[in-house]
Amino acid sequence: MPITKIKISPEAVAIDYSVSYVDPDSNITKYNQYTVKSPEHPVLEFPKALQALDYHLIELCELESKPEDISIMCEDVEILGVTFKWKDGKFAASISGQKVLAYSSSPLILNSPMKREQNIDEKFDSMQHLNTTTVAALTKLIDHAENYVNGIRAQVEMFQQAIDTKISKVSVAMKGDKIEITDNVEPSLSEQEDKAAENFEPVNERISDDQIDGNDESEGLEVPETSNVEEPLD
Repeated sequence: MPITKIKISPEAVAIDYSVSYVDPDSNITKYNQYTVKSPEHPVLEFPKALQALDYHLIELCELESKPEDISIMCEDVEILGVTFKWKDGKFAASISGQKVLAYSSSPLILNSPMKREQNIDEKFDSMQHLNTTTVAALTKLIDHAENYVNGIRAQVEMFQQAIDTKISKVSVAMKGDKIEITDNVEPSLSEQEDKAAENFEPVNERISDDQIDGNDESEGLEVPETSNVEEPLD
């Protein structure tokens, strides 16, 4: 899956890539071009790997030569994207970015010259080759882009971090369940009954003579029966 372009903005991630196939008629390897553009946030390491190219952009554009001066110039540089070209499994790359200017409302747009990886049988030539540090940084970025195309997004990363950290107090959680943990768990019915029994207090009410004789005018009152009634003597 050769990646041909990477661009990350606050609105979306856009990745162009190609997939090879063999033409059955000519038996020649050809490529289909695809583009993935998604608002789904990438894993944090992806945009970090892109922004880490700021040093290489300043160096490739030959704006500074000393490492300490390059680092200072990187403080207000934003990397916008990278364009790749591929040949025989090796890539050439151009890094795009912008730099804030002190006396201009518009940034300075920077595009590094297209330079390629050094072949094994070649002697390093700074006029056309990327140094090994830049190649390693771009390779790391390509890996993140391939993972994004294959579905590795920020939501999946957060899901992986959540595994085995969410446990329900009511029942055993399935692996990967996202269950909110709270201390205010509603007691079960049996727990409610036990608690009610502990707090039960009998109520002793005095029944008046009028209520016993049936002279009470209140409705809905049931007069309790008694088995200790004295019978008259003969």
